Amino acid sequence: MLREWLPASYHVRTKGRILAHDGAASRQVDVVVLRPGYPSKLLDKKLYVASGVAAAFECKLTLTASHLTQAKKSCGRDRTPGTATSGNALPGID
Repeated sequence: MLREWLPASYHVRTKGRILAHDGAASRQVDVVVLRPGYPSKLLDKKLYVASGVAAAFECKLTLTASHLTQAKKSCGRDRTPGTATSGNALPGID
């Protein structure tokens, strides 16, 4: 469904990890949206270079307070250094 809303130049992949600039890999994410121009030979490797990731999502059947707390902790950790944010990704969650 997400593919229908994005320009064709963005690639949507499921189940993968994001490789940070320091070589650390994230926990597994459920959906990764890759920027236009992401190398085609790397599209199906399931380890995605952070600078090529436009968005990443984790899907839950049931959402609990502990899931939100963990999501808040992961938000900053999995971002590429130097990318802009507009405030707290999960306001009100400490």
